[in-house]
Amino acid sequence: MIVYGASANESVPRLYAAGVIPGLLIALLLAAYVVLYARRRSFDAGTPLDIAALLRALAGATLVALAVLVPAGLLAAAAWPAYRLWLRRRRERALEM
Repeated sequence: MIVYGASANESVPRLYAAGVIPGLLIALLLAAYVVLYARRRSFDAGTPLDIAALLRALAGATLVALAVLVPAGLLAAAAWPAYRLWLRRRRERALEM
């Protein structure tokens, strides 16, 4: 969406905002499909949720999440000043026209 917004001269935040409702609708329809599919095929409920096992799994996933989020945050922080400069120049060019 960022590439499209920049090339089509559209607002990227507006493009993301316009995608929220369709995204939620698709997620809702997918969840409903899974429930109906499971009921028709008479899947059993499985084992009950073990909170301790869930917390252990989340603790193990923390390092993986940090390995992805920290570099992404650093890249975003490094690119932010250039993006703001690009926006300012774009506004100045629009005012000149």
